[in-house]
Amino acid sequence: MTVFHLPKVRSVRPGAAHAHALVASCALAGVLLASAAGAGVSDPVPLIAGTDRARHVFSVTGVTANNEVGTVIICTSFEKTKDMRIAVEVFMEEPATVINDITTGSSNEGVPPILGPGATSTFEISRDGSVLFTGLSASVTPPSDRLHGSARVVATSAKLMCNAFLADDDGSPPSFLVELPMVAKTKQKGD
Repeated sequence: MTVFHLPKVRSVRPGAAHAHALVASCALAGVLLASAAGAGVSDPVPLIAGTDRARHVFSVTGVTANNEVGTVIICTSFEKTKDMRIAVEVFMEEPATVINDITTGSSNEGVPPILGPGATSTFEISRDGSVLFTGLSASVTPPSDRLHGSARVVATSAKLMCNAFLADDDGSPPSFLVELPMVAKTKQKGD
């Protein structure tokens, strides 16, 4: 959270200090509202389950959930001896606001159980919470019947490999898969 320090107001006429404080309060409220409305993949990473400090490992764009298509993100730990916490945050297209709360630690909010060394986790983002794959670890259901946006994978270790793809929402197994580009943090090749 950003801390703002407001300058002390010194006034020579009565009531001016109150007016300056009101203007400063309004400006601060505008800054806070603007920063909340502009949430996105480059925002600071919250604590997973409210306790575990994580880092932004991957970003994916083209996340979609509607009547026909859902998004699947599959990640495998490359840790040899340590467990890790992992989560997926999903962001709506406009405004770029996060739609799930990974601080709860709930699998319905994109946080699976602890991932052991070499283990794989499957995340699904689907309109109605339907399971596209067996072995589901965590899911996110958008607040509306259509979602177009982005997501980020956060984890307590960067020793992780992930893939993302679109899959039809009606079949298990799905009748089609379309790979989505994943980038390290927010850097694409050429940046």
